[in-house]
Amino acid sequence: MELVMAAQDDATPWTKPLQGPDNAMTGRGYFSELGVVRRKPARGDAPETMSKSCTDKLSIRQCTSTLSSIMSLLIHPGNAYLEAIVLPESQHVSTATARAFGVTGRMAALSDLDEAAVWQGGYSYRPFKVLETSQEFMFSRRAFPDSTKTTGSNITAMWTPYNQEVMIGGSIQGNKQFSVRGSSTISKLGMWKAALSLTQNLQLEEVEAILSSGTYAEVKGGAQLEPRQQVKDAVRHMALQNWVCNNGGDGFRLEEGS
Repeated sequence: MELVMAAQDDATPWTKPLQGPDNAMTGRGYFSELGVVRRKPARGDAPETMSKSCTDKLSIRQCTSTLSSIMSLLIHPGNAYLEAIVLPESQHVSTATARAFGVTGRMAALSDLDEAAVWQGGYSYRPFKVLETSQEFMFSRRAFPDSTKTTGSNITAMWTPYNQEVMIGGSIQGNKQFSVRGSSTISKLGMWKAALSLTQNLQLEEVEAILSSGTYAEVKGGAQLEPRQQVKDAVRHMALQNWVCNNGGDGFRLEEGS
C-alpha cells in the first residue's frame, strides 16, 4: 500500500468505506486502512470479486502450508511451508511486509499461540523471511520508459516435463471460457482428478474413498480435513479479521470433468 500511496498525485487518505459485507474488503482503495484483508482485482473498472489479494493469501499460507486441501490428504502439511520469499529491492517496503507477514504485525496474535495444544495435523504459524534482490525482471514495468504503456497479457503458458498448456483467460486455448472441457490440469478440477488417479495407482484405498465421493466442497469439508479448517478459522478470527469467505463455485463433482 505504501507503493500505491507513493504513486498518487494526492496521497491524502481516502474516506473510510461504509461497513458491511459488500465493502468489507476494500481492494486497492482506502489506503488509510492498513493491515486489512483486500480483494482483487483492485482496478476500479474490473468486476468485484471476493478473491483475496496475493498478500493475504501468502499470510494465511504461513499457517495452512502451501498445500491445497486436496494435496494435504497426500502430503503432510508440516513438510510444505515456505522458508522465504524474494522481492525486488526497488519494490520492497520493509514496514509493509512486517505488517503483513511478521510476528509484530497483524499476525502477532498467532506468535504466542501454543499450536501444539491447539492445532492438529502438523499445522503451525511459520513466518517466512522476506529477502531482497537487486536484479530486475527483464519485462517488468520498470524496464520500460514511463511513457511506454504496458499491460499484462491474458495468455498463460504452463510447462512441466509431463504436460504443456496455453491458456487464454484461464481456459485452455481453443475452448470456451469457464467450460469444463477447457479447464487446466492445474485447476481445482484438474488437481482433484490427478490426486484421485494417484491414490488409485498407489492403492491408497482410504484416501481414494474420500476423493471419490461428493462435491468438491464436501471433500474439503470432510472430517479428514477438519484440522485444516480449524486453522483457517483461527487465523481469520485472530489475525485476518475482515476476511469474507468466497463461498460458491465448489459445488461441482468429479464426474462433471471426466
